[in-house]
Amino acid sequence: MDHVAITILLFVLALGVFVAELFIPSGGFLTLIGTVILSLFVYRMFAYGSTHGVVSLVGCVVGLPAGAYFALKHVDRLPFGHKIVPPNPADASRSPEDAQPALATLIGRTGRATSPLHPVGMCDFDGRRVQCIAEGGIIESGDAVVAIGISMNNVMVKRAGGSARTA
Repeated sequence: MDHVAITILLFVLALGVFVAELFIPSGGFLTLIGTVILSLFVYRMFAYGSTHGVVSLVGCVVGLPAGAYFALKHVDRLPFGHKIVPPNPADASRSPEDAQPALATLIGRTGRATSPLHPVGMCDFDGRRVQCIAEGGIIESGDAVVAIGISMNNVMVKRAGGSARTA
């Protein structure tokens, strides 16, 4: 085997080890081996000339992380991607109110803050205590609140009959 073929083989082998790291849990051992093989590749490229070495070094330092980021970001679009990353069971087209029907019944109802909302706290809606987020300011304990929406499994509230105090 000539020197060019060995150098190319080192690069392909390093890429293969990096891909194997995705499927074989090694605690980073395969990444270490791949980095050593890639370093040998860059070393051999410097043997062909400083321009070849610098281009391969920059290509490895910039290209491999960028390629890894792109591959992991878009792995679900690959033909085998659905086997690696299962589809999300939550339908992204649904509104937050659909995702939390029990909380959606509170929207438009008036309750009372049982703790200060700075901006997160507890509110009582007819004997039901729920975690709430104040919209646009601070709501003190005991103030009347109105549920206006749902955000991240929390009820969004505002002070009933007026704006919340600002900090």
